[in-house]
Amino acid sequence: QGGIALVATNAGCVAAIDAFLGELRWVRRYERIDPLRHRARGKRRVDSDSMASQVDFAQGELTSFLPNDLLIRDGFVLVAPCDGELLLCLDVGTGQLLWYVDASTHYAPYGRLTTLVGTSGEDVFALSQTHLVAIGLAGGLVKWAVELPTWNGNPLIGRGRGVVVGDHVVVPGQRELLVCHVSGQPGLRRLPLPTFGASREPLP
Repeated sequence: QGGIALVATNAGCVAAIDAFLGELRWVRRYERIDPLRHRARGKRRVDSDSMASQVDFAQGELTSFLPNDLLIRDGFVLVAPCDGELLLCLDVGTGQLLWYVDASTHYAPYGRLTTLVGTSGEDVFALSQTHLVAIGLAGGLVKWAVELPTWNGNPLIGRGRGVVVGDHVVVPGQRELLVCHVSGQPGLRRLPLPTFGASREPLP
């Protein structure tokens, strides 16, 4: 945006690079948890018997966001990191933190946020396992949440990212597409997907 490329460094940081000169404009180590929420840290016990030259790595469940792209809109960049619990909004020009939403709070009726869908003129849309949530782009205020039909797929993979098309938000469902107006007005539309046979060409 405006000649600036935004990248995630895969090291807990977001960086802005001049797309024409390749010069670093700014880099920010983003906040992973709410700085106002204190957590007690226990002492880490190191077992000498567990120390070995070979280390096994197991792939576990992501306890925060699923992988998401950076979203850029009107001078804002939205970051939903896999290693953090905050949905962050940064200023594209300076990297300054403008607002954040705790995606894992137990007080939200829509549950834990997992995926970013996209943005409209005024809002950014995110998904939990059960709801589509609209958050004000200017100040990070949660405006509304629409409950979605039950998802019976793999919870570790999620529904899919969805997309904002014009005045509507389209979200994958169970063999259907779920369509909601960007204003959150009542009336969730459900568009069934056609059944594809083994010998039928799906693209037409």
